[in-house]
Amino acid sequence: MPAGSREKIDAPNVASPCMNPTPLNRFPPLAQFLHWGMFVLLIVQWIDGKVMDGLPKPGALRPFAFDMHETIGVLVLLLVFVRLSWKIAHPVAAGPGPAWQQRAAAFTQWLLYAIMIALPVTGYLTFSAQGHPTTFFGLDLPAALARDRATARSLKNVHELLSDALLIVVALHAAAALWHHFVARDDTWSGR
Repeated sequence: MPAGSREKIDAPNVASPCMNPTPLNRFPPLAQFLHWGMFVLLIVQWIDGKVMDGLPKPGALRPFAFDMHETIGVLVLLLVFVRLSWKIAHPVAAGPGPAWQQRAAAFTQWLLYAIMIALPVTGYLTFSAQGHPTTFFGLDLPAALARDRATARSLKNVHELLSDALLIVVALHAAAALWHHFVARDDTWSGR
């Protein structure tokens, strides 16, 4: 054995998937399902969020739209943590392209995760400050804040701003994927 080198005698020579990102030609079905399932849920949430305040107060449609928005919001928050757990347990090597593109892709991805966490949290806090319980599949979650109109308005404004920011970041994410597929002609798109 050369001087200064260390040899692991008892440890098996198996690398942890958390330590060695691996290049993938295609993401596994679970990762694809989480990616596209979250996309669908977020589009439904964005549309529902834009129309639910305008629904007539009498009738069943408005309460249904709010309950659906709350339930899907909590579900999105839970699924974000599933996605993050998957990402940490199964890291993927950086895609093709120069270092600035890889940094931009990583920043955009983490920004998406941050917004996907902040949106349901601000929604939950908004409903709490409005004195309205957040419903998750018919179960009322406990309020996190005391009723306060000014706080509710501020939180609602932040929630709506984050909603629009998410739309912009998703559009940038999609534009980058399309650019990789049609202009750069690399295999970035094929893995999704």
